[in-house]
Amino acid sequence: MMIAISSQKQSLADEKLLFSVREVARVLGVCERTVWTMIKENGLPIVRLRGSVRIPKERLLQWIDQHTSALKP
Repeated sequence: MMIAISSQKQSLADEKLLFSVREVARVLGVCERTVWTMIKENGLPIVRLRGSVRIPKERLLQWIDQHTSALKP
């Protein structure tokens, strides 16, 4: 029964479109202050909803891709 709950939670996470600053920090392995810096200085896209800040999943993935530097051989 526990496996069904875990897979159900995973399914919901896959469907989630907006993430909080705390969630993004956890996913990226950085502190929340770093995420705020990424928003203010590096253009991490946000959506404001009734006073809260959310980061769109697809825009986060695009931002990561754009800010990933390739290693030169």
